[in-house]
Amino acid sequence: MELFVEVGLPLAIPSLYYRVPLRLQGKVEVGKGVVVGLRGRRRWGVVLSLSSTPPPGLTREDIKEVEGMEEGPPVVTPRGVELLRWAASHYLTTLGLVVKAALPPGIASRRRTILEITPRGEEALRRLGEGGQREVLQALKRRPLSLKTLEARFPPALLENLLKEGLIAPKGPSGGEPFVELTHPLKGALSPEESRLVTFLEGRGEIPLRELKKRFKGVKKAVDRLSARGVLTIWERDLPLSLPLVEIGPSQPIRRLTPWQESALRRLRQGLREGGGAYLLFGVTGSGKTEVYLRAVEETLARGKGALILVPEISLTPQLFTRFRQRIRGEVALLHSAMTRRERYEQWRLVASGRARVVIGARSALFAPVKDLGLIVVDEEHDPSYKQSEGFRYNARDLALVKGRLEGATVILGSATPSIESFHNAIKGKLSLLDLPKRVDDRPLPPVQVVDMRGQRGVLSGPLKDALKENFSRGGQAILFLNRRGFAPFLICRDCGTPLRCRHCSVTLTYHASSESLRCHYCGYSLKAPQLCPNCGGRRLVGLGFGTERVAAEVSQLLPTARVVRMDSDTVSTRRDYER
Repeated sequence: MELFVEVGLPLAIPSLYYRVPLRLQGKVEVGKGVVVGLRGRRRWGVVLSLSSTPPPGLTREDIKEVEGMEEGPPVVTPRGVELLRWAASHYLTTLGLVVKAALPPGIASRRRTILEITPRGEEALRRLGEGGQREVLQALKRRPLSLKTLEARFPPALLENLLKEGLIAPKGPSGGEPFVELTHPLKGALSPEESRLVTFLEGRGEIPLRELKKRFKGVKKAVDRLSARGVLTIWERDLPLSLPLVEIGPSQPIRRLTPWQESALRRLRQGLREGGGAYLLFGVTGSGKTEVYLRAVEETLARGKGALILVPEISLTPQLFTRFRQRIRGEVALLHSAMTRRERYEQWRLVASGRARVVIGARSALFAPVKDLGLIVVDEEHDPSYKQSEGFRYNARDLALVKGRLEGATVILGSATPSIESFHNAIKGKLSLLDLPKRVDDRPLPPVQVVDMRGQRGVLSGPLKDALKENFSRGGQAILFLNRRGFAPFLICRDCGTPLRCRHCSVTLTYHASSESLRCHYCGYSLKAPQLCPNCGGRRLVGLGFGTERVAAEVSQLLPTARVVRMDSDTVSTRRDYER
């Protein structure tokens, strides 16, 4: 019996069709990762559908074979595939770009092809005599190796035949870590960087590639060249699955619910029992929305289902993750772009395997393959950060509602200031409105003072300076919010009035004092800040406006003994930066 698969590749193209070889026909299923050939290169994709007949207009001979399949559970659920198709149709984009956004992070990028022996290859190894095939299989039985390493030691035609016979196969992307080892005598002359690398590796055994990257600048190219010449061996070691390294701390006491929280939970429990339904949880700041989320998740888990919690900003994930880990038994996965690719894929594997039943993350966590999904929470649903503005453009809040409908899951949109469209949908009955009008323990809202900045000098107003000084003298902490990076939004010449603009986008360049540079926050173009005006040659270049750098500098002048920390995308880029 013939079997054909529709494969979504993480490229800006429609899905493609491939023929499944006999050795894989009992294993392939929707959502599985497969390795296929495209224009002379091996690509990783995900199976979107199965068929016993070729697509219209194509014959069996027109269709290439699938070259390999990833072991382990599917990386996309069948309902997840439906969501991908819906999103591609709704947002008028290619299915490939949607797949790229939904795949486990790191898979969509270029990866080193790692080959491993298959069970069929292990059987063949027991009966094969001496020869090239046996040597290849023996090498791969010890550990998976990169294609470059194998091509340096064996003829490419031999490897191709072993692939076609199903004795070896590309290893699916994993959470493994690349290791490098000096394995063969040197061949020919070495460049200075290659010589330094070889000298360092002599007698050291296996070294993680990341350690070499820290020690040697541009070492990746040297490693690839030496691997191609057969001097080095590159292989991957699978790392154990683990939870994110976030300090949990002691559990907080569970408070009694307010009457408003009780009322909201009563209606949510009914929705969870019936399956499905969408709710707008409209609660003032401090009204206990997170406690409602926690109780709803506990109810969902008690019913044997999984939960997905989305937050708009990465900086919000550590605190929420800590709250959930303190209360919920079992494993909670964390997914956001500030984690390394290996960490993110490791967490994805936890979810796909069913070990993690609760997922907390930013926008892209929406596509996590949660098994038996019963609840989706979109916290701060009004936040524009839920909109993806590059590549596949989508609104995670809207897709969460679609995902909930497809999965039969309950969806909660939470906010103290709901978006106009969500509030309108609640009034019209498309969303069920849950109201939390009062704060827990009837605590008053903090006082707000609006300051007239006319006549005020500098970034900080007089009342703000006084409040900062008083707070610091009492040993308190303060947070100042500003939605603009850099020192000044733009530089302008006082002589000719010309602002300095990006050569590509024509938007004004932001001045960054720490690096004495001008940067375009739209396209990334940057240059060293000039001393003279490029238009008239004048010396009176001044920065107008203010950003986080300038605010931090003025606070440091105001409170010279205080520890001032600036937190923006210039200073915080990784998970550990956020947790610090």
